[in-house]
Amino acid sequence: MKNTIIFLLFIIALNGFSQTNATFNKIKYYFGDSINSSANIKSVAQLDSNYYMVVDAYVDSILYNVFIIKTDLEGNMIKKSTCFGSDTIAYFAADGNGLIIDSDSNIVVVGSYIYGEWGGFTIKLNRNLDVIWHQRYVFPDSLLPYSHTTPRHTNDVIKETLDGNYLIAGTYFIDTIYSAENAKLFLHKLDTSGNSIWLNTYTAYSGTDDIVISPDSGFYIPLGINNTMIAIIKFDLLGNMEWFTKVNSANYTSYPVNAHLLDSNYIVIVSAYWYDAVNELRALKVSKVNIQTHQKVWEKECFPSSILKNFGTHQWIELDVLSNNDIIIAATSIMVNHDSTDSGYKGVLLKLNSNGDSLWCRYYNGERKFDDICQFNDLLLTEDGGFLAVGFHLPHNFSNKYGAWLVKIDSMGYAPGGYTIGIEEKNTLIIKKVKPLLYPNPATSNFNLRFEQSPNEDMQLSIYNSAGQLVKQQQLSAFANEYRVDIGELSMGVYFVSLESNGELVYNGKFTKK
Repeated sequence: MKNTIIFLLFIIALNGFSQTNATFNKIKYYFGDSINSSANIKSVAQLDSNYYMVVDAYVDSILYNVFIIKTDLEGNMIKKSTCFGSDTIAYFAADGNGLIIDSDSNIVVVGSYIYGEWGGFTIKLNRNLDVIWHQRYVFPDSLLPYSHTTPRHTNDVIKETLDGNYLIAGTYFIDTIYSAENAKLFLHKLDTSGNSIWLNTYTAYSGTDDIVISPDSGFYIPLGINNTMIAIIKFDLLGNMEWFTKVNSANYTSYPVNAHLLDSNYIVIVSAYWYDAVNELRALKVSKVNIQTHQKVWEKECFPSSILKNFGTHQWIELDVLSNNDIIIAATSIMVNHDSTDSGYKGVLLKLNSNGDSLWCRYYNGERKFDDICQFNDLLLTEDGGFLAVGFHLPHNFSNKYGAWLVKIDSMGYAPGGYTIGIEEKNTLIIKKVKPLLYPNPATSNFNLRFEQSPNEDMQLSIYNSAGQLVKQQQLSAFANEYRVDIGELSMGVYFVSLESNGELVYNGKFTKK
């Protein structure tokens, strides 16, 4: 009887492990071979046991096309929609917030097109990807003939309002003058048939990348003001401003900017900014605002790498909030490999608690060459407590075209091709970093960690292989000056070391086992 119970507990544990560790890292060419077709996932949502993705693609065309793709939970394509776009009309889906599944289980997609002028499109499909309607709209101040020097007006985000209609936000350029100063916000409300209800323009504010629907039928817009600050603005259901709070004190801020309700009392906002404009070094600002008092609660600076690459119209930051109010941020950064011989764009996932304290940060590669270009465009919370991050992969030598990139990540941030990195805040320390000497390196049967000052708290040491898998853990007692770690059972290769104290990451390092 005892052995039976143990066996049943083992089976239960095994099943639980398999459910919480179902991860993958895939590059998909949904339209044929990788030489003549491309696929760049812009946004993703889940309906039942299927993912729905809006994809920018080159498919036997000299211009961009847009497709909506239905896949299984492994990212395998089940069906694709008709092509939107042609050799004479270019379609571009909006990044990150360009696709929703509405309350009637329909898929609604927004983006922009070029056909003699810049315009916006909205497409509504049912779950079988049959088109219900397809509407095109002319942006404010966009009637001049198109050229590469004319404004790039964009539909940037769509959300369903509490009355069942749709709200679109985007950017237009005053008097068709293409400059940062003339990039302004517009809001466009549509009914369920795609007809315009109202269209408002705002000359005081820059464009936005997100809309947060408020329980009172209004909405919050995070946006830039005069390229000097990021603010959160509360609008009523007709688009009239109710209040305004500055949330970002960086000297220079820019898109993208994203927000999410933390609970009924708070909203959290993330944006990119230059912390060193001379050397073009970028990082993240994260702020929390009390929506009852309209006061900023805290502001944090996060440095997942020295150069954050989310600083343009085609690069993205995605923010979401878990049920326990932990904060998840997806971004793209330039990372350098362990021996500093190569660097490349990598997807980044950062987890904070509701006070803005770092819990962990990982970066993800496309599992090919390190200097390949890998970018996250959207992030989806999955039912197993993990995440699906999507975007594109592009080989460093351009031997193939863009491939759709899908990374299924577990709740702790682990996935194939995932690596742990440290995060440091510039003004207020997010992670108190200690710098022990790790030697010998390379190591054979063991390595040592020597501290200049003895830690005054116990620490947990974790070792991960190059695929981001945990291979060893042990406790290090407080007040010792040096620790020896046995690695005799590990295979040859590169490994990453982290030290945690009271649930907080305090050190990241790496070593080679020879």
